Amino acid sequence: MSAKRSYKGYQQQLQQQLVLPAHSSIHTKACDVPLTFPSVCIWGANTNVGKTLVSAGLVAAAVRNKVFVQFVKPVQTGYPQDSDSRLVAAAAAHATSAAAAQAYLQASSTLFAYSDPVSPHLAAAQEGRVIPDADIVAGLAQQLQQFTAGVLKQGSGVQGLSVVETAGGVTSPGPSGSLQGDLLRPLGLPALLVGDPALGGIATTLSAYESLLLRGHSPAAVIMMADGRLNNVEAVAAHLQHAAVHRLGQPLPVLSLPLCQPPAAATSSGGSAAPGIDPQLAAWLAASAQHFDGLLALLQQQHEARLAWLREAPGAAAAAVWWPFTQHAKLPHGEVTVVDGRAGEDWLVYRQQQGSSSSSSGGGPVLTHLHDAASSWWTQTAASSQLQLEVTRVVAAAAGRYMHVMWPQVVHAPGLELSRALLAGPLGAGWAGRAFFSDDGSTAVEVALKMAFRKFMADHALLQQRDGSPDNTRLEVLALQNSYHGDTLGAMDCAAASAFNGRLQSPWYAGRGLFLDPPYLQLQQGRWRLQAPDWLQQQQQQQQQQQQQGSSSSGEQGWSWGSRQEAFDLGSRSSSGLRQLYEQHITQQLQQHEQQRGVRLGALLIEPLLQGAGGMLLADPLFQATLVQVARAHKIPIIYDEVFTGCWRLGAPSAGSLLGQAPDIACYAKLLTGGVAPLAVTLASEEVFDAFKGASKVEALLHGHSYTAYPLGCAAALASVAILQDPKLNPNLCTPELPGRCQKALSGSSNSSSSSSSSISSSEDGTREGSGCSCSQPCGQLLPQWDESAAAALSSHPRVKGVVVMGSVLAVELAAVGADGQPVSGGYGSSAAVDVVTALRARGVAARPLGPVVYCMLTPTTLRASGIALRPLGPVVYCMLTPTSDRGGGREVLDAEGVWGASGSDGVIV
Repeated sequence: MSAKRSYKGYQQQLQQQLVLPAHSSIHTKACDVPLTFPSVCIWGANTNVGKTLVSAGLVAAAVRNKVFVQFVKPVQTGYPQDSDSRLVAAAAAHATSAAAAQAYLQASSTLFAYSDPVSPHLAAAQEGRVIPDADIVAGLAQQLQQFTAGVLKQGSGVQGLSVVETAGGVTSPGPSGSLQGDLLRPLGLPALLVGDPALGGIATTLSAYESLLLRGHSPAAVIMMADGRLNNVEAVAAHLQHAAVHRLGQPLPVLSLPLCQPPAAATSSGGSAAPGIDPQLAAWLAASAQHFDGLLALLQQQHEARLAWLREAPGAAAAAVWWPFTQHAKLPHGEVTVVDGRAGEDWLVYRQQQGSSSSSSGGGPVLTHLHDAASSWWTQTAASSQLQLEVTRVVAAAAGRYMHVMWPQVVHAPGLELSRALLAGPLGAGWAGRAFFSDDGSTAVEVALKMAFRKFMADHALLQQRDGSPDNTRLEVLALQNSYHGDTLGAMDCAAASAFNGRLQSPWYAGRGLFLDPPYLQLQQGRWRLQAPDWLQQQQQQQQQQQQQGSSSSGEQGWSWGSRQEAFDLGSRSSSGLRQLYEQHITQQLQQHEQQRGVRLGALLIEPLLQGAGGMLLADPLFQATLVQVARAHKIPIIYDEVFTGCWRLGAPSAGSLLGQAPDIACYAKLLTGGVAPLAVTLASEEVFDAFKGASKVEALLHGHSYTAYPLGCAAALASVAILQDPKLNPNLCTPELPGRCQKALSGSSNSSSSSSSSISSSEDGTREGSGCSCSQPCGQLLPQWDESAAAALSSHPRVKGVVVMGSVLAVELAAVGADGQPVSGGYGSSAAVDVVTALRARGVAARPLGPVVYCMLTPTTLRASGIALRPLGPVVYCMLTPTSDRGGGREVLDAEGVWGASGSDGVIV
């Protein structure tokens, strides 16, 4: 049946089945889970352990205690001969009365049914009807919403309960083949695990319990029938008696039920259309009634405790927590986001929904999805719950095997294999010889500075004077304005003065370096334009005058380009007059700084291409490449701070590789571990390593942390790097032998902001294909994750000053006016982006501003074709994600939902 029928009495309710039509996509609101009344998802340690009997007993208890209740079976096989929803409804009526069941059992329904009595994935394949996971999640959420709204109409003070029963065990496949423990995770339902009373049941029950934990489910209790011969209940309870340690202080109830005897052969109702209740089941329902009354009360108590915690968490946190980058004195009420869990790229967030009993979910508290558009401070590698589970598994395995092992002169498999993978893989191949591990990006930079300074002193005979006394030459860094290398004091001194290291934050700040003002690139009015600093503007004006006179020889068309590809073509740009200006300026500033301050510049420290915390600023690659060349000519060691930009953030394994210049030292963190554990690594060349060799230990690198190369972090990093490099796991990795999987061919169309629509077609997998050439072999880069032509259109919006789009990053700098057209301040403290961020959050997108810049960040594994189909992330992400075919194939108004404020025109057409 394709639609739900209203309840028309007991006989109709027994036969009621719900088979929802497939949904083409899921919007965030479709996954809202109401929290007004408790819900519980019943899982089995195996098949035939009594899940449906537990469902029947719990539903009967609700009816008996005048609690409005619904039973939902998301997937049923063997239908209609087998129907758990039919049995539950019959049992509820038998255990109470038909009148009571009619009054309180609101629904007993099945969402998706197959006739073949086999595993759902087999039945779906055999019947040619594979139900997408997203449709099951949306259908179940809709059932929960409708039930809540309906019960609230019964009046105030009523109670409700939703009982959801899975098919098979925790790791049994669903129709798509996804394991059900993964499939239902986006709903965040409390779990009731039905244990196995049979021989071997202790093992299956404990394994099922750990499988639930590993997937982020929260078991409310373990319940199982007691077989006096085996005593499985007592054994399981003994093994879980200390569960409060891993349950944030909450003990785990392990409950027993009387054993239900199988029906006698003569009274078995088999597959009749209207099954009765055999004497054995009737006796069991009566004998277990008190047990289920207690279970009902337990679930209600746990739900109230959960709701109380969620309600109180913002206030309790505001009174106890010191948040980073937060002005507590101006923290508005309600701006604390309570995260109850994660599912893929979404947080599961508690909200008090505005509405009434007439709304879809009746108003009240809900668990809703909020897209993590900041990638949780730029750390997330795995887009799907399945990939995240792979990282979880390897971390759990490392914890179980090693816990922590100190690192000096010690080796363990995760640490050694990660070192090898980093040095031999695309991050270090061809230049790096050693890997040094630390805690985070800031400490990785501090280590890199020590390395670089030692190498510089060794190369320039500054380790000691001729008489053997220490050399007192002061060393500083060569770096860039708007850079940010971490929060530790040493890293702060390697950045130009800013709000982050000013006197209010770091009174010790000394600014130990020469901080050059680089030119930046930004999409403005549909073209990539050079943002010239003061020192370059004069030369730019002179060149423009030459162009007007027809005597320009730079060949760079007023320092703007039609595509990012053109701007990054360093081969053709290296002979331009602009490069000569860069080299002259850098050399002059370097010499002048050393002479005036009486110091030596002992390290070049840059964030390759994209300065993240500085405002998502895209440095001109020609400037940075020239800077590296000048530094190398002066024998200054090169440090690439790739904490943000590395690990395929910008589409390549390392951003530095796009400069065509290898470093001496490079720092990696954030994406390195897939967003599950802190770890950083500083890669160094063998020549840098040799600078620390000597006769005494004091000549070694005296730096380390208690958790250096800890097995959990190294194991997570190994998994993350493996996912990023595996074309079977990373759908964005260039794989020329697969249709639509070559980044060069796709870049030929997607990166051209002026390309005509006729040169672009959609392939079968939904990716955009152009006429560009193909890679002869896998190049290690990612497919374009954002549509540059759409970004170019966005750059023409009246409220937008400019756009940067590269790799997984989309950054939009707003003009220094608010939505009301009034001027607002600039810089990190700017409020220009507040209304945009607020509007995006209202549409289910959690973006964070960097002053006037709003950025959205995908994971490197975010599916290109299904990103929109799974979730419209608000008009910005919705319209920017490729491919265009997933947006309905028509022209769309970018500002249709009003995120960017009134434009005074028809909006920007994509």
